[in-house]
Formats: sequence, C-alpha cells, structure tokens
Amino acid sequence: MLAAIALSAALQNAVQANKTPAAEIGVVRSGKLIVDDAYGMADLNRHVAATPQTQFEIGSVTKQFTAAAILQLKEKGELNLTDPLGKYVPEYTQGKDITLEQLLWQVSGVPNYTEVNHFQHIAGSTPGGVDPALALIAKKPLDFKPGTRFEYSNTNYILLGAVVARVSHTPWETYIRRNIFERAGMSHSGFIQDEPRLPDTATGYARAKNGKLQVAPPLHGPWAGAAGGIVSTVADMAKWDAAFFDGRVISAQDVALATTAHRLSSGKSTGYGFGWFVDKKAGQPEIAHSGGTFGFASENEYFPTLHEFVIVLTNVAALDAGFIADQTFDAINPQIAALENKPAKGEDPAITALARQWMHRMQTGDIDKSQLSSAFAKHLTPQMIGGMKQGLAPLGDPTSFVYRGKSKESGSTAYQYSVGFKGARLDLTIAIDGHGKISSLGIGSE
Repeated sequence: MLAAIALSAALQNAVQANKTPAAEIGVVRSGKLIVDDAYGMADLNRHVAATPQTQFEIGSVTKQFTAAAILQLKEKGELNLTDPLGKYVPEYTQGKDITLEQLLWQVSGVPNYTEVNHFQHIAGSTPGGVDPALALIAKKPLDFKPGTRFEYSNTNYILLGAVVARVSHTPWETYIRRNIFERAGMSHSGFIQDEPRLPDTATGYARAKNGKLQVAPPLHGPWAGAAGGIVSTVADMAKWDAAFFDGRVISAQDVALATTAHRLSSGKSTGYGFGWFVDKKAGQPEIAHSGGTFGFASENEYFPTLHEFVIVLTNVAALDAGFIADQTFDAINPQIAALENKPAKGEDPAITALARQWMHRMQTGDIDKSQLSSAFAKHLTPQMIGGMKQGLAPLGDPTSFVYRGKSKESGSTAYQYSVGFKGARLDLTIAIDGHGKISSLGIGSE
C-alpha cells in the first residue's frame, strides 16, 4: 500500500515538475497493468480532468501499427518485403526502386514531407492524405542513395500506409481497425479524424516562446495517417503491446524481425527496426518509440529483460512524455536508476566542458557553426535549431552532468552523458571527428 502511494506521488510530481497539462501513465510488469493513472487536465479551459479513459493522439507510435500491417500482408503472401515501392505506388517515380523493407527501416532516402516550409499551416488548413503528402516532395530528389544511411522520414510510413490500402483494397484506417484494433481488443482507439465523435479526447496544447500553454494548431488527420494518426488510451496501448509481443498480431519470427535494429552495408547499426527503436536505457535493453503531433506527445517503451512496459501519453507538443517516462522508470526501478548517477571512468574534462557548452547553445539557439563539421552544419537547419530551443529551454540549467562513456562510430568518437534537470533527465551524445569538429549531437530522454 505504501509503495503504491509513493509511486503515485512520484508520478504526480513528474507531471507537475514538467508543467504538463495532462498525462496518462501506464506500467505493465510481467503481463499485468499495475499502473494506469491519469493526472492533470484534459481540457484547461473547460476544467476537464484527465481520466484513464481519456484518449490522446499517439503520433509516430502509429508506425508500429503500420509496420505490423505490412508484416501481416507479407505473412498472407500478398506482398514481399523486397518488393519495389513502384509496384504499389508508381506515381512516386523517385522511389520506384526503393524496397518496402527500406521504407520500414527508414533507410530509403525519401524526403520528409513534414519538414517542408509552413507544414503546420498546410496541415491545419488543407485536406491531407498520400497524394497531398507526395505533392510536397514531388520535385525533391532523394536525400541519399537508398540503403546507405538511416534518416527518419514520416514519408516512409505514409507510403507504407498506401501499400497497405492498395494491397488490402481497403482504407488504411479500416485495415488497422479490423486487423489490429479488434484482434488486440483495443475498443477505445481511433484516428485523429474521428476525434469529434470520440467520447473523451483530450485537447492538445503547445508551448509558446514564453513557455505558456496555448491550444495547439489544428491538424487534419489524413496528414498524419499511417505515420502518426492513431488516438488511444494507456489501457488500449497495453493491449497492443501484449498482443504484439505475444505473437497474436504477427508471428513470433516477425516480431523478432521488427524489433531487431537494421545494419547498413558498412556494418553500422541504425538502431531502428520496423517501427521500433532498439536501444538501451539506464543500461537496460529497450525497444521503444516516441510520438508527437501538434498538441500531443507519447512514449511506448518495452524493457525485455525486466518484463516491463512504460507507456506515457500527454496532451502537449513537447518533450514531456519522454521526461515523465524516465521518471516513471526510475520510480519503479530505483536501484537501476541509482547507477545512472555514477560516472564512467576516463572522463575528458575538455569534452565535458564542450558538452555543457552545447547543451546551453541548444537551449538558447546560440549555435556556433564554426565548431561543427561541414556536413553537420548543413544538416542543422534553422527549423531544427528552433525545435531544440523550444523543447529544451523550459528545462532551465542542468542540475547534474554525468559522463557515461564513449564509443567509436564512422570516424568520430561519441561521448555520452546523462544530464539531469529539475523534473527531467536527458541522454546527450556529442561526437567529435578527427579534425576536432562536432560531427553530430544526439539528445533525447533516457
């Protein structure tokens, strides 16, 4: 009883520390949903409290469902993962020779339609769908030769949704509802365009530049579609996780395939399977995905060696879901969390000082591109810089900066840190190339 009260208090503190309007938090341990709690307000203006029945947009966690649909059709013999995209979506001529598995692995080189200028306005003021999404990138060449590198692109999964629809001769949403929602027992899930008819959907919020919450811009559901269009609850997401990993949605062999990180021809791991990132948190193997729309963010995390799932759904377009997932993990695994405060051996004070400097630069948007490699400087667009500032500035100054080790990757040395803030903890990776330039920066919830 006391442990349950302490856990509830820890989760409440996590939501309040991040000033999250509402969060629904779930923990599944050894097949049992031991936590399904809601905190805060689903609608601030109408003073509607969030409950475990409140529905949230799950954003890119949707990609797991689309990948599973492709694998179901593969198991039925209706397509092959090595089929070219041109067989199903011939109108996208730039990608005619890209394979379905390259789309699933996010190694296709197809430009990301959600990164075009003024996308937020476009997606809130015009009808969406596959054709409008492709129209946004129709004149753009591929970003790189397919299969040569990993680059996350929502277009990959919009295209896969089109494949599902055309092979099954039914809309993607109908296919997902009949073949996944119903099979998993997900009776409280739907799609963004269903929200006016759903009984208990949260209002989405975004943080303005001054940090204040404002109602998020509108998003026409088909713009998110197979890349991010599902609306759900923690209880339904727990049912999805159970059905997926128990082999009730796709075969056990395909579960293993979907949750194994792809390796490029160079041998480098992409850290991504089919709709799942494959990584570690606090030293524990983790299979997970985050999601976000204009007014929502989510986390769906599985720790196979611990037999635990952590699910967080929030109604704010920020990093809150990842922070709250971190604190939930720490609260239910205090001994593992304590190890994160112990620095690794071999710390280089100069690199740590540089890492601290760049954490501050990302929070303020004060980017000195002279310290970056030419390739990374080109990659770091004003849109990306603005996004980092918006997400990181509200955290304030770090309260801890713990060195976690280093590794070699593609001619650079990557240094990892665990960075603590009041109410949050982030994983920071800074990679330095042979010329002493920063070749990449990676940041996310641990």
